[in-house]
Amino acid sequence: MNYAALLAVMVLLAFGFPVALRLGEYLGLAAGTTAVALWSVLVFAMALTFVRWRVSRERLSAEQLEQGRCQILEHPADPAAYYVNGQHLALLLLARGRRREAAELIDRFARLGGARDAEILTLQEALSSANRWRFKREAPARPPVRELQAAQKEQKEQEVQREAQGRQPLQPDAAPAPETHHAAGGKA
Repeated sequence: MNYAALLAVMVLLAFGFPVALRLGEYLGLAAGTTAVALWSVLVFAMALTFVRWRVSRERLSAEQLEQGRCQILEHPADPAAYYVNGQHLALLLLARGRRREAAELIDRFARLGGARDAEILTLQEALSSANRWRFKREAPARPPVRELQAAQKEQKEQEVQREAQGRQPLQPDAAPAPETHHAAGGKA
């Protein structure tokens, strides 16, 4: 998220504010004009605060990733270089949705001599959890219930028609086919 979102909110408010004022004047609501103005300012302030918070959070995350990459380049054999402010760099990558980079980083971390097995296992579990969530989101949606019911009804109608065709009276010169019954687990 960046300041373009803030600009979009400002454009929406710049368009919506005069429309709301004219609507209030048309309805003869002087107090409504004030209320609309206050609500518009409040919404703008909230949008401004939210966008600035998201942008600062994104910047902080990008700075932490860059710091972690620099640490790894400086000391590639040191397991402590893979941590930024007490958090593993792979977890930061997973939080940003970069599963491939996180998987590569976890593999590199696992090959280090000083990496603990518990840390490696925790990171691999976090990666597999992120992959499970990705597959759940990408799973195809199930068909609507009505379509399934219509398909089942059509299938039953076709079966009934087939049975009705099979029960038609036999031709007089045709001999009936011998019926065979197979008892499952009983006496024959």
